[in-house]
Amino acid sequence: MGASYSRSEGHSDVIAAFYDLDAISKYNYLKITKCDTIAKRIEGAFYASYSIQSPAIPTVFEPKKVTFSSGRFWANTQ
Repeated sequence: MGASYSRSEGHSDVIAAFYDLDAISKYNYLKITKCDTIAKRIEGAFYASYSIQSPAIPTVFEPKKVTFSSGRFWANTQ
């Protein structure tokens, strides 16, 4: 399993930068905090660090690393 992140420009049809999950970061996690089988919904928290893959030379608009901390999510399940 993996994760990626991209930043787009214009009308979101041009990818300006592409990042892959920093697999060596000891801080990355995805934690399921609630699983409701009746409502078919899960909730959780995450921390994820990504390292730039493209463009090869980052600019002020494309940093070498992007981190999402104190992230929360929910999803409907089937």
